[in-house]
Amino acid sequence: MKKLVLFVFVLLLTLTVSAQKKSKPTAVGITERIAKAVSLTEDEKSKILQIQTKKLNEVKTIKKANKGNKEAAKSALRKLNKSTMKKMSAILGKERMAKIKALKRKKKK
Repeated sequence: MKKLVLFVFVLLLTLTVSAQKKSKPTAVGITERIAKAVSLTEDEKSKILQIQTKKLNEVKTIKKANKGNKEAAKSALRKLNKSTMKKMSAILGKERMAKIKALKRKKKK
């Protein structure tokens, strides 16, 4: 009986950990979703991938630096998102950025 309870516990723990790992965004995944939504060229894909990789690294840094201060972290993340969107807009143009923003809003709902 103890072995069965232990087995079920380990199984649930494993499922929980694997589910958490899958939900984290990756730069490649984000870039692929953008590419699918707005038809990117290979050059544009590589530039967006660089931007997203840099953004995700900066997000980690901001979260570590502002661990106890949620408001400071929120403010820094908003600034980072604005600068990221500006960089992407320079590459993609207004029309395709409008599509991306619409998809982002739709995802939030």
